[in-house]
Amino acid sequence: MGQFQRKGDRKGQAACWDALIAVNIAKDDHSEALRMATSGLQFIRDIKEPSTDDRRWEAGMCHTMANIYLSDEQYGKCNQVAQTGVSILKELGMQEDMAMVLVTQSNSSLAMKENRDALKQATDARNICRNCGNRGGEAIASIALTGAHCSRFDMVKAVNSATDAVQLFNSEKNKKGEADATFLLAQVHMMAEDFAKAQASAAKAKTLYKECGFAKDEVNMSLMMAQACFFAGIKEGAPEKGSKGGPAWDKALQVAKDGVALAKKSKDDDLISKGLSFVAQVHVMNYQVDEARNVIDEGIAVCTKSGYELGEAYHRTLMTQMYFMNDKHDSAKDPGNKALAIFKKLGDAPGEALINELLKFIDPGEEEYQGPSEEMLAATVMDVALSLIGSESLAGDTPLMDAGLDSLASVEFQNTLAKEFTGVTLPSTLVFDFPTPKMITEHIYNGLRESAKRKALQGK
Repeated sequence: MGQFQRKGDRKGQAACWDALIAVNIAKDDHSEALRMATSGLQFIRDIKEPSTDDRRWEAGMCHTMANIYLSDEQYGKCNQVAQTGVSILKELGMQEDMAMVLVTQSNSSLAMKENRDALKQATDARNICRNCGNRGGEAIASIALTGAHCSRFDMVKAVNSATDAVQLFNSEKNKKGEADATFLLAQVHMMAEDFAKAQASAAKAKTLYKECGFAKDEVNMSLMMAQACFFAGIKEGAPEKGSKGGPAWDKALQVAKDGVALAKKSKDDDLISKGLSFVAQVHVMNYQVDEARNVIDEGIAVCTKSGYELGEAYHRTLMTQMYFMNDKHDSAKDPGNKALAIFKKLGDAPGEALINELLKFIDPGEEEYQGPSEEMLAATVMDVALSLIGSESLAGDTPLMDAGLDSLASVEFQNTLAKEFTGVTLPSTLVFDFPTPKMITEHIYNGLRESAKRKALQGK
């Protein structure tokens, strides 16, 4: 850099700045990269009569900064500096360069949920590249355009733009780009709930990634195929308890097992955990308790070994769901509470909300019951009993018949309590089935809580 400065070689200095910024980005030192980019911009802007190359480099530096801000989720700054780059390139008439900055700007607008701006920026970028005959640039812009269409839930246009990207990358013999675009197309089909096409696109992307040598992406596509098959099964209809799932579920299980086998070859514990969760999901939906539990236990062991706590939490959530679906509510509480503790530790709000909702269904009484406490019930039961017996005091564990409650009074006792506590069954043989005030109180309290639980599960 110093030699270029002494010689007044601006191109050499610019090349050094570009290289140093690239090194810092590669080191993930974005603050230093931004500092150097800001310094570079100031250098070029201090030139009294900048050349076209100088202005183009300035715009390029703005684009670099915009991409860093985008990566750091500083979307406002990203859009601001990107707009500066767009203005410079528009003034210079450098349309193709401008299109790539518009793509970055579109992605930033999309992240800020400024969907209309994102759509316009991506469309402008696509049209510029198309008019210039820049097929590679058009493919990149088409990917941004797909995201913009998805944000507006225009799935037909999203499929079309993603398909355009696939074909354009293919025509350019850019296999990695084609694989990425095909992956995107699979995601769009998933959003549109066209799971057969999602699976087909994921399978194609899997092959492309394999041919490119991207083993991890190949595994991810295999797992996406499993996910698509699972949702296809859900769409077709979950099996009834006690009955075997149809062909869609057989396929979902086989594809999920294939995904796990491929994940194990990669020796990536996170991918193995994810694959096992897909296999377990199929077993859970088919009420195959032993099979599901074995796979989930294997998933938990993998996560424990690798320290992947979030994966462990989701496996335990799946275990909770399995027990709940099979009416084993007591067994569901332990994995549910362990999952909740992990989600809270990690600050994972979606996971915490998911398990809390499941725990509410498993034991809604704790949250839904708003009736009298057991102590309040005991006082009421005792007051009614004492009024009928004609006594001032009575121990809670004294049989009422022994305390002087005769057969006629016992009928009145039962009727009075039945009117007082609706929602709980009080048999005519109440004082024989539950002889003491304490036993009657416990029966009423448990009955009221069970009634509250049933109403909560029914959404009443």
